This record gives sequence, C-alpha cells and structure tokens, in this order.
Amino acid sequence: MRYVLEDIEQQVHSVLSAVGSVKFKEPEISKMIDGLEQECSKVIAEFKHQILSGEEEQCIIRSFHFHQRGLTRLLNRIPAGSRQKTKIVLGKLVRVITGLLLELETEFPEYFDQKCSLPHCLQEQVKSEIAEAIQSITEKYETTTIDHRILTIVTAAFESVNGNPETLSYSRLYFLRALKQSLMACDVRLDSADLLRQDVCRMLIQLNYNSELFFQYYVEQIHHALTLCETLSDKIDQLSYYFKVCCQEHTAHVSFDFKTQSINIQFVEWISQELEYYRNKQQLQLSQPSKVDGLAADFKLNFDLSVSHLAYLFKSFIETGVVQNKNTSELIRFLTKFVKTKKSESVSYESFRIKFYNPETGTKDAVKKTLQSLLNYMNKN
Repeated sequence: MRYVLEDIEQQVHSVLSAVGSVKFKEPEISKMIDGLEQECSKVIAEFKHQILSGEEEQCIIRSFHFHQRGLTRLLNRIPAGSRQKTKIVLGKLVRVITGLLLELETEFPEYFDQKCSLPHCLQEQVKSEIAEAIQSITEKYETTTIDHRILTIVTAAFESVNGNPETLSYSRLYFLRALKQSLMACDVRLDSADLLRQDVCRMLIQLNYNSELFFQYYVEQIHHALTLCETLSDKIDQLSYYFKVCCQEHTAHVSFDFKTQSINIQFVEWISQELEYYRNKQQLQLSQPSKVDGLAADFKLNFDLSVSHLAYLFKSFIETGVVQNKNTSELIRFLTKFVKTKKSESVSYESFRIKFYNPETGTKDAVKKTLQSLLNYMNKN
C-alpha cells in the first residue's frame, strides 16, 4: 500500500505556512481545511479497500501502524498558536486530523496500534479525565472499610499519567477507563474489609494491572495468610487456593503496561516456586526418622492445646519467671521444633510468634480454665 498521508501532510504544511504569513486570511485557510477533510475521507476509503483486497494480514497491520504514527507525528508538529485568531484556525486543523485518527480507531480497532502514544493535544484532554477519575474513585472508597494501601495503589495507576504524559499510550488509556468503570460499578457495601479487598484484588487481576506496586502488595497478602497457618499442610493448602484463583482469573485485553508480563502469570510463577519449596520441606519432614538412644529423632511433646493456647501458656511462664530463658526468640524456635498440638503436627515459628505476642481474650480465658483444672487435680491429690 502506498503512503496515503502525503497529500494531507502537504496541505497541513500549506495551512501552517499561510497562518504564519503576514497576509493571514481566515476564509482562505478555512477553505484549505475543508479540502483537508475530503482527503481524510479518502484515507478511510483507501484502508477499507486494502482490507478487502485480500492482502497479507501482517502487511496491512504494518501499513496501518505506520500511517497511525505518521498522523501522531503530524499532530505533534501543529503549534498551539499565540493569537486568538490563530488559535481558532489551528484548533480547527487539529480537530480535523484528530477526527481522522479517531475514525481509524473506531473503524479498524483490530488494526489500531494500542502501543502508540497519544498525540500531545489528546494527552492534554485526557489529563482532566484522569483527574476526574481519581476524585470519583477516592470519594467512593475513602469512607469504606477497604485497605487504604490498595486504594493508594489503584490511584497510583492514574497518577502515573500525570507524572509522565509520554507513558500515556492508547493501551494505558483503555486500561484506565476500564479500571474506573469496574471500580465505580463495584459494590462497596460489604461489611468485611477482607472481602472488599479480595474483590478489588480479583478485579485488578482481571484487568491485568501488571504494576510492581500491585505485585508486591498481593505477594505481601499471601505471605500474611501463610503466617496464620499452623502447619506445612495448611500453608500448601493456602498457596494452592491462591494458585487456583490466579489461574482461573483470565485477564482482559487491556493492560497497565504492555511491556510487562501479565499479572496473573507473574503470580502463578511466584506461587509455583513457593509451593515447590513447601512441598519439598514437607517431604523432608515425612521421611522415615532415625532413632537415637531408643528415642525417635522426630519425638515431640504432644499438647492437648491449640497453638494460640500453648503460646500464651509459655508466655505466662516467662512473665512469671517459671521459665528462666531470656532469649524469647530462641525459646519459641525450640518449642516449635519439639512440640505439637492437638491440631498441628508441625507448628509454624511465625504463627507461634504472632500468637505469643498478640494473645486474644478468648485464649486467655481458655488457658485460665486449663490451669484451673490443674489446680483442681492437685487439690484432690
């Protein structure tokens, strides 16, 4: 396909020369711009003819992208104008060329290059749209129970455009519009902050918000969920759940960054590595233990208590001086290695540590009952 923008570029150059001349006559220039609109119609007809011609698909795509970028460069060369009269004429010229670009985007979406940056004139228009989106999203979510970190991460997607307008490609614009639409349609009446966070995270995966900020946030959430697991089996089950969620969430055709791998693939790869680590660790624990002096190497004290009850019990021993060890971390590591509970064959250090330092009221009451039963036994004997 020949380069069909040559006549348009020449006419735009003629308009710019006429505007810059001393004998600037608006009617004549308006007539030139009207002729330019006819040339734009010819470009659309030319592309329709090319698509129906049976030409190789890749050739059509390359040609389309080349012309699209040509129009973008052409628009970027049109100045804003200093005088009011000049601004009006140049504004009309910009509207004609952007109209052609918009028609190409609407008529041929499958060929339109989403990786291409928006022309400078459109970037300025989009800034107000972005600012409005940030305000609408903030107003809707700031009074909800949602984790404000995820809200900050969401608004960062929009603010990234204001920080660097050159990053505003059509792909980024489509993503931001889809993100705003999904966030505004989301039901925020949920009482549970955790459920609302899960809904928003699932939405961000579906929309392919493949930013480093969101990746790190979601990984932190997985790590936090793992610290609450008491056994290796629980950790593997928890990771398997996240693996299933990320595999089943198919991303949309939009993306935050077209240069970066899809966010669900990033999560699946990271979770797969974690699963492999914990499964290998489990296999080592399940291997046949040897015996030393008649005692199995994996021998543990078996408590009829939960991890949280056991943690508070030993915290009480330390606080009252019954246990004299001063290094609490070392003591916790010892306990997690050599004790098991009624539900946990293997106690997680991180889970024990959290429950040790943050006992709940119900835990304290349960330990009191246990100690009371010990006193009752001693009184009877």
